Amino acid sequence: MPKRVDAKVSQLKNSAVLADNINSARKSAKQIAELAAANDIKPQLLAVAAIARLGNSRGDVANTARTMSEVFGKLHPQIGSERSDDALLLIAAYDQGAAGETMKLRNMLQDLAGKREVSSRELRSIWFLEKEGMITKAEFDMALTFLAIGVITQDPKAFGVNAEPLTL
Repeated sequence: MPKRVDAKVSQLKNSAVLADNINSARKSAKQIAELAAANDIKPQLLAVAAIARLGNSRGDVANTARTMSEVFGKLHPQIGSERSDDALLLIAAYDQGAAGETMKLRNMLQDLAGKREVSSRELRSIWFLEKEGMITKAEFDMALTFLAIGVITQDPKAFGVNAEPLTL
């Protein structure tokens, strides 16, 4: 696990609300799966994104997923989510999509592809985009938080979080 992800996991595992939000997502698995299917995204991605969006707030993960799913439904055709790097881009672009700028990241990636001598795989990475100053600190942090919560939800007890694994 890269150092930055490890540091974020260490920070998040001590959150007083993380276990509650994981449990909320598990209890709402059917609703989240339906929302994900309606917007052509993976249920696990949607659930973890909603938990990440809630941050340090205890909340209704299904309700958060509902609001997020519509934005992801618009972003997904532009960015994709098949590969893990694509999923991180989708998360990083969420606020752009929520602001109605569903093509902004895709257009930037296309523009960069013609100007940079890097592989498309490297170009479509939050690590590269952050290093090059092409995404904001908040966009990068949202993707990093998503990644860390995804790690924790696979085996919460291994991180001292009192919840069962989240599998949708």
